[in-house]
Amino acid sequence: MEYERIFHQVDWLMTIKRFKNTIFFTLLLMGCASQLAASPNETHEHHAEHQRVGHHGMVLVTDGETLFANHLPLYFAPHDYQLLYKVESDIEQELIEKLVNGETLTILPEKFDLNTLVEGEALSITTRIYDGHFERGGTLRNEDSSFKFVLQVYKRKLHKDMKAHDGKSPVFDIVQTTKGALLVHKIAAKPSFDLLISVNSTKDKFDKCVGKIVKSINQLPMISSTDSPAFKAMVDEKLSHCGKTSALYLETRDFAE
Repeated sequence: MEYERIFHQVDWLMTIKRFKNTIFFTLLLMGCASQLAASPNETHEHHAEHQRVGHHGMVLVTDGETLFANHLPLYFAPHDYQLLYKVESDIEQELIEKLVNGETLTILPEKFDLNTLVEGEALSITTRIYDGHFERGGTLRNEDSSFKFVLQVYKRKLHKDMKAHDGKSPVFDIVQTTKGALLVHKIAAKPSFDLLISVNSTKDKFDKCVGKIVKSINQLPMISSTDSPAFKAMVDEKLSHCGKTSALYLETRDFAE
């Protein structure tokens, strides 16, 4: 009798174990089936969320001493980040001199995953250099130039449902440099703009100068067209009242209504 009781206990435990295993494998199969049933669009969107591979154009700017590359952002992936990086180039001094003289230079690196820069990693890459904006009639200057993205100094994510700034007034983030600072406009809901401003001033005058700039830009009319040159002229006029300050880059077309 004792053997029969032990046998029934063992049999009962084995039944419970088989039941648990059945439930586990049923749930596992259901999970696999749901993954297989996912639409191609869902799969693509999931993949796109984790990779930002493509050609990522950038504009070069400088404070007069250091060379920076500013990613040309959009509201959607894979270009949905404002990124500013300290960079080095095999013709770095030549590029800085041209930028100081007021020239516009853009670069178009070979294909890479923007997440490398989003995550703050260093990157060495071959790129094309253009006089002017490569998408707006710029001309090719260098076919194969070596660039190294050394240090991330600014990062901000964009999305299609961005909110307008309170009061619809521009807001700037400050990036300190060895020569002063770069002011980065925080792109908001359309209509908005991408704007980088260089401020060269002593530390005791810096805060007052930044305050003047923000107030001056806030007085400008809201962007309702793609006329960047006209708007840039207005920005430069406002900045002329704040010492050695200049708009390094302005883009309105990609953020117009």
